[in-house]
Parts: sequence; C-alpha cells; structure tokens
Amino acid sequence: MRKSIILFLLLLLLLFVIFPRTGMYGFLFDRGKYEYMDESSIEIISDLDELSPKTRELAISFLEKCKENGLSVRITETYRTQARQDMLYKQGRTTSGSIVTWTRNSKHTKRR
Repeated sequence: MRKSIILFLLLLLLLFVIFPRTGMYGFLFDRGKYEYMDESSIEIISDLDELSPKTRELAISFLEKCKENGLSVRITETYRTQARQDMLYKQGRTTSGSIVTWTRNSKHTKRR
C-alpha cells in the first residue's frame, strides 16, 4: 500500500511539475494542428489558432471577460518561433535596443 502511494505521488510530480517544465506535458496532453511551421521566421504571429488548444481556449475566455467588463484588450503575439525568441533575447545585449525578454526558453515558443 505504501509503495502504491509513493508511486502515485511520483506520477503526480511528473505530470504537474516535471512535464510542464520540459514541454512534455504539452506534447502529451495539449497538442493541436498548426498552420505555421517556419521556425526560421522572425515575424510576429498573433493568430490565436497558433496556440495550443487549452491556451487558445483560455485566451478566448480572457478576451470575452475583458469585453464583458468594458475593457479593450488586444493580444499582440501568441506563438513565437525560436528564431524570433533568439532575436528578442539578443536585443539590448548584443544588438541595439532595450532588453525585452529575460529568457531564450519562452512559453511563447511552446504555443502557451
């Protein structure tokens, strides 16, 4: 019995702590079919359909709540290619401009 509880707790740890950090959670549970696949592009992508299904659902709900409360909100960027994330990370460090991101490993690149 004790062994079963430990295994169950380990499974929960994997599912809710380790998988989300490694992107495995999204791969297993939150996948979708995406139109945009050019990973070398640095263009801004603001299409909600480029988000993972759960994130898209949450974004739509957020926008609806904002509208209900009289707030004018626009989502300016959803999915970000790794090339764009790298470009933004370099900004203010090795290229001109202000620093706008703190990481090269953004959730934008995982469609979340």
